[in-house]
Amino acid sequence: MTINTNSNTFQVSPPISQISVNKQNVIFTDLQSKKHIQLKNAVEAKCFLNWLLSVSDVSYYSSENN
Repeated sequence: MTINTNSNTFQVSPPISQISVNKQNVIFTDLQSKKHIQLKNAVEAKCFLNWLLSVSDVSYYSSENN
């Protein structure tokens, strides 16, 4: 899955685990690797985190039904 924020594009491959947030930094592990995303400000980081959690929920429920 891909998300665009202002000038950046991020690729995320569910399932998502080990999410950590500090100000404008979001660190998480997806299917491919551990990723460190630095956003412009805390508001943008919060929006990205909300999106990441929604992707994580969708992948969790999809895998639970299999």
